[in-house]
Amino acid sequence: MAQPAGGPSSHPRPPPAPQQPSSGWLRSIDAVYDLFERPEIAAQAPHLSEKVRTAVRLCEDVIREVGWHRCALSFNGGKDCTVLVHILAAVQRRLLSLSSSTSSSSSNMEKFIAFSASPTHGYNLDLVTVPGGMKEGLRTYLEGGGSTQIGCNGADVDAETQAQAQRQGEGGPRPKRDIQCVFIGTRRDDPHGPSLSARSWTDADWPRVERIHPILTWEYKDVWDFLRCRHLADPQAAVDHDALASTYGVAGGGDEGVPYCLLYEQGYTSLGSTYNTHPNPVLRLDDSATAQTSDRHPVVVGDGTASGRWKPAYMLQDGSLERAGREGSSAASSSSSKLAERPVA
Repeated sequence: MAQPAGGPSSHPRPPPAPQQPSSGWLRSIDAVYDLFERPEIAAQAPHLSEKVRTAVRLCEDVIREVGWHRCALSFNGGKDCTVLVHILAAVQRRLLSLSSSTSSSSSNMEKFIAFSASPTHGYNLDLVTVPGGMKEGLRTYLEGGGSTQIGCNGADVDAETQAQAQRQGEGGPRPKRDIQCVFIGTRRDDPHGPSLSARSWTDADWPRVERIHPILTWEYKDVWDFLRCRHLADPQAAVDHDALASTYGVAGGGDEGVPYCLLYEQGYTSLGSTYNTHPNPVLRLDDSATAQTSDRHPVVVGDGTASGRWKPAYMLQDGSLERAGREGSSAASSSSSKLAERPVA
């Protein structure tokens, strides 16, 4: 076996010091409060300022009432829960996270979730991934099930934590999770959103938890105003956007605001299963527009499920067409007629 440079030593090397998040990234998180506590910033975007203030106060009230240890976050990597996790991180930089996924989830989404879990460039999440739909996934989670991942790709997990997770995965004891509240990034214009309130208990046939909806009154534009807010940017960060996109499925970040899933940069405006989600047709660039803006050939997007060129999601002007790329949605069936009324600019 080759010896390390400098020859053998009788003293074991100390473990490497854990990486810490950059001061710029922490400022980006803390700046959530600046949006409504600093009058000169709030005056620049009063509508967004009030939305953020209301969301933060609801999070604070719930956490003071039930305690952090009884709260979880439903996080699937979408734009709404990305807003929510950034807000929650500002309230408390460490929290327990529940991720509900299916076997058809996008690899871009999975990479972004791993990025978001990292303690160095994400939100320091303890991820518990459970298969199936939300109802069964929630039941499995509360019963102690699911696979645990801490940090990005598990690389930040200490040996004992990995061993414990492995023992549990092999049939070891799984204590029930004492969770009372789950933070969810649902908005009023989502399906079933109109019937919800900021705090809503699950239905009688669901596992008993209180659903907390801090951004329930936000609209599509509010989400993108937040994610691309320059006051939440980290202009000093040395961000290689191409590397982040290919390695972690990340767009945004650095001087562009809060990091978000790459699929939104490729024309997707609402993410579901890979079987029913496509880039939004309203954002598609036709051949003439593509020729004017780039000499490159159409690209494959969405893990190979589509090919072409689209504007990014934040350029969608009509929020009612947010779900036009989702099969079976009313927006999808009406998008062609609305396209004819208003050409893509």
